[in-house]
Formats: sequence, C-alpha cells, structure tokens
Amino acid sequence: MEKNLLYIFTIILCIIASKGYAQRVTENTLTASTKDSEYIDLGLTSGTKWKNANEHQDKNGFLDYYFDYDGAMVQFGKNMPTKEQWMELINECSWQWNGLGYNVTGPNGESIILPAAGLCLPSSYNPENVSKYGYYWSSMSDGSCCAWRLIHKKSKVYMSRGNRISKLSVRLVR
Repeated sequence: MEKNLLYIFTIILCIIASKGYAQRVTENTLTASTKDSEYIDLGLTSGTKWKNANEHQDKNGFLDYYFDYDGAMVQFGKNMPTKEQWMELINECSWQWNGLGYNVTGPNGESIILPAAGLCLPSSYNPENVSKYGYYWSSMSDGSCCAWRLIHKKSKVYMSRGNRISKLSVRLVR
C-alpha cells in the first residue's frame, strides 16, 4: 500500500513539475516573439519588416491561430499591418504558391511564408478552407461591421472587407 501511495505521489509531482515547465516554455516563447530577429526585412519601399510566423494564443493549453478583428486589435493593434502595407506586399513582392500557401519574396530576395490557414466563421468556429485559402486581418476597420483583410488562394491575392466577428490569421509588422 505504501509503495502504491509513493508511486502515485511521485507521478503527481512529475505532472505538476511538467506543467510548470510547460508554462515557463510558453512564457519564454511568447516573450521571444517580440525580438527583431523574428521580423524579416523584405526590402520594401516603406521599410516595413514582416514577422516570419502567424500569431497564436494559448487557450487553456491549446494553441489557437485564429482571431476575431476586435480581439486582434486589442492584443496586437499597432503591430497589425494596415491595408496599405498589405497592398505594398502584394505589389512589390513575388508570390509563389507552394501547395499550402504562398512563399512571398521581397525585392531583396528575403522571404516569408503566408500559410493558407483558412478561417473560422461565426456560425461554427471550426477551421474552414485550410490549405485552400489564407485570410489575414489588417488593422483597418471600415467603421461598421467589417474590416479589411488580405485573402489569398492558389490563383489570386487580393484585399476585401470581411465581418469583424470572423476569426482569421494575424501576421505582425514593424
């Protein structure tokens, strides 16, 4: 009986210790995401640097890569690209479909990848169109229920207005 209790106690301590370690790793990862080394200078006219990965949030131990517009603005606001910054990326870079999204290469030869991560619609909040479409918020609302977003699919990259309660990907700039 004592061996069983000792064994159970040891397992509980290991679980508690591993959760603490996971929390520290997550905190360190989120802190590290603000480093300049994670932003790529594509050689754009404006000098805008683009982060090399989409943002995510930890929801009770699960990573969520989708944000509604208002939540994204609260969390990232000034670091979200404007409509003009997205248009500059569209117009000054070469876009090569890689089967899961786009390799976007700037005038200086540096590149980022914009995955076709799909979106989550308010009716279901389940990811849709993954590997087919990429949807990315801009920081610009039209003052009503909509905000500007970049949309990409295999044959086209463009800007469009979308409902602010839809959950899309976020890519940051500096």
